[in-house]
Formats: sequence, C-alpha cells, structure tokens
Amino acid sequence: MATAKELQHFLEVLPYGEENNSFGLVGWQWCTTTDDPNVGQVSLIEDAVIKDSVVEVMVVSCAPEVKSRNVFIKFPDEKTFTGIGSSFPIANLQLKTIGMETGVEISCKSDKGDIYTILAVTSTSLCKFKDNQLTIPLVLVDGWNRICIDMEHMMSTIGQKFVSAEGIKVYSCCRVRRIFFSDSQYDDWELPYRLRVLPILEKQFKEIQRA
Repeated sequence: MATAKELQHFLEVLPYGEENNSFGLVGWQWCTTTDDPNVGQVSLIEDAVIKDSVVEVMVVSCAPEVKSRNVFIKFPDEKTFTGIGSSFPIANLQLKTIGMETGVEISCKSDKGDIYTILAVTSTSLCKFKDNQLTIPLVLVDGWNRICIDMEHMMSTIGQKFVSAEGIKVYSCCRVRRIFFSDSQYDDWELPYRLRVLPILEKQFKEIQRA
C-alpha cells in the first residue's frame, strides 16, 4: 500500500486499491471491439522470469481480421468510475510485449474541458494528429520495459494544455506488471521499490545467464 507521502507523488492504477499485498484487476474492465467475446482473454498469471504476478492480455482468435487492438483492458471501469482525474503528467508502465503489435492509449483532458487521446503503438514509426488523437511510436525491447509518457509535453505539441489523465487502455498482446502516474519523471532508484523496473531486469538477466 502507498504511504501518505507517496500519494503526493504517485497514483497507482495497476494494481488499484491494493490490499494485503494482493494483485488484481479492481477498477479495470476488459473489452473487445467485436461481438465475439472469445477473440481474446485476460489472465492474472505469474511471469516465469520475474516470479511475480502480472496481467496478460492476449488475442486468441486466428481470424486474420482480428488485430491486437480488438482486445484491451481499460481503467477506469466506466460502470463504477467516471474518470481518473489525475493531474500527474507522467504515465508510467511496466510492460512486456509477446511477439506481436501492442499499444497504450491515454485519454487526457485539456484546460478547455476537451478530451484528447495519446495513442502509443508499436505498429507505427511516425507521429500524426487526427480527430483529437495523437499517435506516436512505441519502441519496445524484448523482455520487460519501463514506459514513460509525458502527457503534458505531448499535449503541448498539439497546442493544448494538459489538465488531467482521465482513462487508460492497454492493448494486447502484452503483459503488464505496474501502471502508475507520477508528478514528474523519476530515475528508477528514486521510485518506491515496488514500482522499480531494475529488480525485474536483474531477474531477467539472471534467467538469461542460466539458459
């Protein structure tokens, strides 16, 4: 659980409302963009390398028309919450790709009350802005990655002032361990231990050495 001091700098949404060191999808909703709910699946599993609980979001359909963006998880669950409402400008994710295209989409509110989305995807190498959506490349290496998205900067590139993050989606095919917002961009050693990615990478490196 986050301390009162940590809450001044960080808002954790995965896991959200963590109690008794449990890990789950409280506040999250898994979705598909097709009428067939069997095109994908979301599972809570233990990653074999880091020996820790993670969320796996996968497309399981072999149909060629089913893409990674047809299956995703999103926060908050709109049946329960109206929006995140976090003014922290940095979105942080610990994410591991599983050999296919994946992406992250964040909904941001401007000072005029309009909603814009920042879509970071591995399937593009170009930046573009259309219909209130800014698309940017998402570059991932094999294994676990720490992704930091400066929403305040991204909004400024389209002439808008960032006020708050209102929602986030994570598309298949990937595993996710932590998602949190922060008041600034921190080096790994400055983060609370549970939010650091370096211990994950150390476990990953040791596993590679043993192989």
